[in-house]
Amino acid sequence: YIELAQNIENEFGRLDGLVHNASMLGERYSIEQYEIELWQRVLHVNVTAAVAITQLCLPLLGNARDPS
Repeated sequence: YIELAQNIENEFGRLDGLVHNASMLGERYSIEQYEIELWQRVLHVNVTAAVAITQLCLPLLGNARDPS
C-alpha cells in the first residue's frame, strides 16, 4: 500500500477521491462453519485493507482541489 500512495504522490501530487471497491466472502457458510483463517482473510480484505489505504492516502486527499 505504501508504494501505491508514493506512486500517486510522485505522479499527481494529490488524490481527489478514494473508492473502496474490494470485498470478498469466500464460500457462504453459517458462522459456526467458518474456518478462522478464512474469516481473518475476509476481514483483512473487507476492513483492514480499506483502513490501511485510507490512512496512507489521507495526506494526498488533503491536497485535493476540494478536500471537503
